[in-house]
Amino acid sequence: MGMILRIPTSQNGGRPVTPLHSYVQPLRLEDWQGVSGCHYQHLVYGLLDCPALPKANYSLVRRSADGRQTILKIGRTSEEAATLNLAKIRHEGAVLGANEVHIHVMARTDGERARIAFDLSAGEDAGMPASAASWN
Repeated sequence: MGMILRIPTSQNGGRPVTPLHSYVQPLRLEDWQGVSGCHYQHLVYGLLDCPALPKANYSLVRRSADGRQTILKIGRTSEEAATLNLAKIRHEGAVLGANEVHIHVMARTDGERARIAFDLSAGEDAGMPASAASWN
């Protein structure tokens, strides 16, 4: 006899709840410091291993064989659909030649994500992590 699968609904208009995407282990964590002095923890994934993600801040990075990292873009996702955000990141990363995605998911609002993106991209040393030695 078959089972009936009931899809839970949200409190918001009875729409189905978005299922959680399968967990992907990040390569490492990195602490980025903005020009303001604030620190932001980032999950680091390979471009092709990056999971679908909600609205978040991200950086597209090219890591060379000797470990040197070049920041290609600092941005933020904007779609409600996690898979659309992933598609945008992978497309941009492929066009720019990135092989890593650094993701900060702790910001709760669009305004906070915009402030973080500005903080990380401002200044001459845009995107330098707090431990600059890990970048060279």
